[in-house]
Amino acid sequence: MFLEKTKEKAKALAQLLESKKGLDIVLLDVSEKTPIADIFVLVSSDSFIHSKALEDYAREFLEKEGYKRLNPLNTFAENPWVLLDYGDIIVHIFKGEARAYYDIEKLWFDTKKIELGE
Repeated sequence: MFLEKTKEKAKALAQLLESKKGLDIVLLDVSEKTPIADIFVLVSSDSFIHSKALEDYAREFLEKEGYKRLNPLNTFAENPWVLLDYGDIIVHIFKGEARAYYDIEKLWFDTKKIELGE
C-alpha cells in the first residue's frame, strides 16, 4: 500500500518534469534492492539552466507533497548530475552526456521499470 502511494507520487512528478521538457524520464522501483529508497526518478536536461529549473520543479512538488529533502542543496551551478534525496524518492537530473557516463540504468539493471501509464 505504502509503495503504491510512492509510485503514484513518482509518476505525478515524472509527468510534471515531462511537461517542463525533461528528457528520457525513467522510473526505477528499487524497493526490493536497497533500503535507501523505493523509487529512482531519472531525467535528462539539455543545459545547466534547464537542470536547475527541473531541480526547482521537483523540489517544490515533493515538498508540497510532504517530503523532506535529506541531502544539501546543489551549490555547484554547472553540476552535470543533480541528486535530490527525498527518502522514498530519489531524483537524478543529468545534463547531456553525464547520464550515459554514470549509467544508473546499467547499475540498477535488475530493477523493475515503472511505466508512466501503469
